[in-house]
Amino acid sequence: MTKSIYFYRNNGTLQRIDLDEVFALETAKNYVKFYTPEGKHVVRISLETAMKQLKDKGFVQIHRYYAVAIEKIHVIDKENVYFSQNKEDNLPVTKSYYANLISRLKMLGEDGETDNEIG
Repeated sequence: MTKSIYFYRNNGTLQRIDLDEVFALETAKNYVKFYTPEGKHVVRISLETAMKQLKDKGFVQIHRYYAVAIEKIHVIDKENVYFSQNKEDNLPVTKSYYANLISRLKMLGEDGETDNEIG
């Protein structure tokens, strides 16, 4: 398996980040926080640019300020995505991004049908 190793500038050095470990992105003015299990990386980039560069990595925007790696999601309800069974490990999903999130999921259903409605 090929790792998705990238580098970004951090206080005059080049810092390594493995995008396969990133589970969420959060925009913060002119920066994006890349969240991994070990912590966060703050990169000077817009969320829009980050999403364009990560389009083949399975990220989907769920909120004006957040995007997530689909393969890292454990549970979805109408208001949140959860990254573990721990209900505190979540990010909000807004109505305007919810339909796109659901459309990007691989769903199981009878006879190949999908049930995109939750609740």
